[in-house]
Amino acid sequence: MLRPAAFFVAAIASAIALAGTRKRGFRMGWALVWALSTLAALPVIFPAYLIYCLFLSKARASVSSASNELAASSVLNEPVLTAQNRRTIGFRFLLPLTYLLVVCTAGAIFFYRNWHSVDSHLARANTARLMSKPEQTIAEYRQALAIEDNPHSHNLLGMELVQLGRWQEALVEFQAAEKGREPDPVLPYNLGASLEVTGQMAEADAVFYTFLESSFCAALPIDSKCVDAKRRVTSQREKASR
Repeated sequence: MLRPAAFFVAAIASAIALAGTRKRGFRMGWALVWALSTLAALPVIFPAYLIYCLFLSKARASVSSASNELAASSVLNEPVLTAQNRRTIGFRFLLPLTYLLVVCTAGAIFFYRNWHSVDSHLARANTARLMSKPEQTIAEYRQALAIEDNPHSHNLLGMELVQLGRWQEALVEFQAAEKGREPDPVLPYNLGASLEVTGQMAEADAVFYTFLESSFCAALPIDSKCVDAKRRVTSQREKASR
């Protein structure tokens, strides 16, 4: 929530800069440059804008002090607030308000879409996994898969389900990952284990055998999963031979 809050603070400061520069006689183009620069780099541009306003106010105060007596003697000649002046003042406030509305609407749409994107769901799933929140991790993976059917996400979801002992659900995810050609070399081992736990011994034996023939198990040092897969295959074939 920090990023959206910072954006909307920058949007308000940007609208203030737009209103202030227009009030001080800046042309629309330069006023928008100040406003958009404030939006993009609030910590740098907005303090510079405030310093500029401070020096400009001091300069104008020194000029106006010299004409105070003349202004006091011509009270009767003060300009009357006309309808045209009222429209000008109204436009001066309407422009920054319209600008603020447009910027905030665009920001809200962007952050909404970003929050519900695949990458955001995967990032939150990873955070939840690191914080040992398996149910939240699983929910985020499922939401990511609802947006984009990705074999790697299926594989990650399957591994989380295994951690909770939900082997039948994990089997479905591992099969989807295999169908999508997930390159994880350990996927066949996880798929074989899921098949074995759910009672599909023949299928598990075939998957374990394929896993043992892979380059992953041919590499040295031999991974513990390869050793376990070999033990499972041997045990299954001994049972079948009895």
